Amino acid sequence: MYRGENVKKKLLVSLIIIAVILIMFLDFRYNGIRIFENFFREFMTDSLRDLTEGNIVLSQQASSAELEVSGQVFSISDDIKELYLNNEAGSIVIRGEDREDIFLYYKLTVYADSEELAESYIRDLSVREDTRGGRLSLKLDKGEMPRGVNMVKVDYNLSVPEALFLNIQNKNGVLRVEKMAGDMVLRNSYEECQVLDIDGQAEINVNYGKVFVRNIKGNTKIKSAYNSQVYIGDIGGDLILDDRYSSKIMLADIDGSLDLDSEFGSLEFTRVRGDVRLRTSFTDLEGREVEGRIKGRMNYGNLILLQVANELELDGSYLDMAIHFKDSFDDYRIYCETQYGDISSNLPFTVEKEKSRQILTGGDGEKAVSLNNINGDIKLFK
Repeated sequence: MYRGENVKKKLLVSLIIIAVILIMFLDFRYNGIRIFENFFREFMTDSLRDLTEGNIVLSQQASSAELEVSGQVFSISDDIKELYLNNEAGSIVIRGEDREDIFLYYKLTVYADSEELAESYIRDLSVREDTRGGRLSLKLDKGEMPRGVNMVKVDYNLSVPEALFLNIQNKNGVLRVEKMAGDMVLRNSYEECQVLDIDGQAEINVNYGKVFVRNIKGNTKIKSAYNSQVYIGDIGGDLILDDRYSSKIMLADIDGSLDLDSEFGSLEFTRVRGDVRLRTSFTDLEGREVEGRIKGRMNYGNLILLQVANELELDGSYLDMAIHFKDSFDDYRIYCETQYGDISSNLPFTVEKEKSRQILTGGDGEKAVSLNNINGDIKLFK
């Protein structure tokens, strides 16, 4: 008797566990990406939330001193091809010009326990140059920082030869680079990064701020994380974007190909002349007016592609797909399959249903469309 009751209890517990798992699955299937996003945001501290929203306060210290230095000129010899600058706190503005030297203006701000200490220490500070190794390096000479000094901020404003290679690192301030003809590697954290009117190639890494990139003629590679806004437009070459946890991403007018890797984001792209390759997880994605082929692997989220004009090869799971074709159906050769989802379309083809699978095939055109999905719907329309 006792053994039989024990078996019944175990069976009841097992059924309860299965029911809980089923409810969790259905809840996840219904809510999708928002479950993980909300889970992540529940554990965000106020300071981390400020970082992801771009609200940065450098220091709460009331005692400070400022010193402005204007008109400092650094000569550039023929063997100097690179400018290197690593700023731990402050802003950097670099403007390319038709010149053979570097014109520097900078402002120092010292935060200390007392105003007297800040004013005393700031008089010993200066920005110095180093021209070894074929590059010109600018560095703040801090000397020995006395006790009671909490932070030194430097705001740089430079006019440089437009062909100079830039290797720039900045934190806790705006980084702005414009009108350069050469290549560059830029890194910025905890504020906005602006890159405008560049004739060369660019490699950009931005965290906890905003990204604004426009009019780069060469290939562009961008790594982004925890940014509140990312805008990239008018790229003359290929664009590679690797993003994590950024709130809003907009890409427009890419003359070359687009290679996109995204996790936990919301992204739109439009007017891409080359091919598009997608690798996304927990991302809502909308694209339109792509002239090249689109290929991708996506997990968890939503995908909308409008005015598709070329071949498609997409694999998804826990993803809802909606595809709008620009051209006549006669141009395509279509195969669509989903498991544990539905296929709907206004195409003149019949959806075959078999247990958990639905398949749509049709057409004998030159453009191949292959869509494979698990636990998600597929919509095709013209």
